[in-house]
Amino acid sequence: MPERRRADGEGRAEPAGGADAAPPTAPGVKRSRMAQRRRRARVLALETLYETDLAGHQPGEVLQRRSAGSQPEAEVAEYAQELLAGVLRHRRELDDIIRRRATAFPVEQMPALDRNILRLGLYETLHKRDTVPLKVAINEAIELAKLYAGESSARLVNGVIGREVGSILGESEIPSAPKNQDSEER
Repeated sequence: MPERRRADGEGRAEPAGGADAAPPTAPGVKRSRMAQRRRRARVLALETLYETDLAGHQPGEVLQRRSAGSQPEAEVAEYAQELLAGVLRHRRELDDIIRRRATAFPVEQMPALDRNILRLGLYETLHKRDTVPLKVAINEAIELAKLYAGESSARLVNGVIGREVGSILGESEIPSAPKNQDSEER
């Protein structure tokens, strides 16, 4: 997937090509159609959250414009809308979790990509457990961080989400991230 430089000048790449571009996966890994659609929806939601956060544009308008440009499948657009609405509805709660779990990185000073990947990953981990396995939600957030923000961001995402899940489930019940990206979603 081609990359363009981030508008916030931090030198890392931001998603380019829109949600219609198939997000990369590890060589030799075959993802199910549902996993592919869900990944595209996550990318579309992340792009929308990122633009909304940096430019202050209205989320619904951003999602509509991005969807019109990429013309995603109905399932992709619907899940992206569901993720976007959920993150926005729970934003205060998600930011409070980030503040508690990443004390060295104030949410307001965190790079916009990191902040929005964390919001998206925490929302899906905490509020979509009935449809998305915990391991998949965690791994997908880590993969988004690797793809768009870098290894250090992936470690931050893994640490923040892992600590929050651990506090909820108890340390012994934390699922390890799947080794195969083709983990099935319900």
